[in-house]
Amino acid sequence: MMKNSTQITCPKCHHHFDVEEVLTNDLEKQIGEKFRKEYAEKLDNLKAEKESFEAKKKQENELFSERLEKERKSLEKNITLKLKKQLEDEQKGRFDMASTRTQRKI
Repeated sequence: MMKNSTQITCPKCHHHFDVEEVLTNDLEKQIGEKFRKEYAEKLDNLKAEKESFEAKKKQENELFSERLEKERKSLEKNITLKLKKQLEDEQKGRFDMASTRTQRKI
């Protein structure tokens, strides 16, 4: 008579097997394999998303740098033009004052 109703005996070698243990091991293997496969797929997806994100980030940084450089050059040009105009106005003013003084002396 069997100790437990979940045990079976091999008719050839007379080895006792616990059916619940065998089924549990099989289920654990199946579930484990399923989760490992899902984990690997999710990990691959995350890696692909990360690469895509990094590529977009790099592209956006390059665009930002280009815009920043363009804006810097524009500001530099405007400042240069304003300074040039200011210097020209100052020189014209000095020239006009010198001309006025010269005309008064004459």
